[in-house]
Amino acid sequence: MNKKKAYEHDLRSPDIARIGKYYLQFFKGTFYEKIFTGKSQVQFGYGCYFFSKPYPLAFHKDLELMYVRQGRGAYYLAGKIYPFQKRLLLIAKPNDIHAMMSVPRKEKAECGCFIFPLGWLGMDLDVGSWPHQVLLSEEEAARFDLICGQISDEVKKQGFGYEDMIRVKFQEICCLVRSIVSQPNKKRANPLAERLREYISQHFTEKTSVLNISKTFGYTGQYLDLVFKKSIGLSLKRYILQRRVMEARLLLETKPEMKLIAIAAQVGFEDYRLFHRIFKILTGVKPESYRHVIQKAVSTG
Repeated sequence: MNKKKAYEHDLRSPDIARIGKYYLQFFKGTFYEKIFTGKSQVQFGYGCYFFSKPYPLAFHKDLELMYVRQGRGAYYLAGKIYPFQKRLLLIAKPNDIHAMMSVPRKEKAECGCFIFPLGWLGMDLDVGSWPHQVLLSEEEAARFDLICGQISDEVKKQGFGYEDMIRVKFQEICCLVRSIVSQPNKKRANPLAERLREYISQHFTEKTSVLNISKTFGYTGQYLDLVFKKSIGLSLKRYILQRRVMEARLLLETKPEMKLIAIAAQVGFEDYRLFHRIFKILTGVKPESYRHVIQKAVSTG
């Protein structure tokens, strides 16, 4: 599917404002589909990703598996940053905060991406105990490649009962992951960066700034920013803004009666115009447009 067709395909999705826009920015010459099976939406991508810039922090209720065949890149996931390596599997569990990271130069990576609601699978999975990172053997990676190719073929053909065939293939992927999750290859974040992340998570709705954080921790803001960015992949200021926007998204989704100016204040923005501008920059849509899309998706779902 070329970029233009992928874009036209995404325009049919009710939640383009939530994730579709950002996938389209780095899928080039890549197979990417959103598959609707009843009330469930399943997403699958297979091909080359381009990481010329960082992407906004995201979270959702689905399970996301990112299989890296080869290439350069990095993934921020649940407070840690995972550099890409050949045959790497990254697991974003439901509601894990995650984001694609940029690399110094425009690079690409060959990946397979699976995003789906656990209930859609029809099988019992305890993903809470799964690690966030697993390094696959050559045999396991070959099985991933085979299944990705089979899913791509099924979606392209869209023959009778292809949704059921795709479900079977996703089940096969999950059974494979479940059998190898005892082989994690974890990488710990810098302890100071982890403390900073926890502090921001608790105080981002307040008047939190790099200056205030430096006074609290007893280090210069420049040093803290350096440590945080090296470990997490984002500057302190950008991480604070993204946490505020992420919380605003949650309020827009769960509190349709709440005024936008009240949401801005509740998540830590004193200036509504700044909130509006930052929200548009990080999500690609205005807050009111995001709310409209979410309400439309709920009413038609």
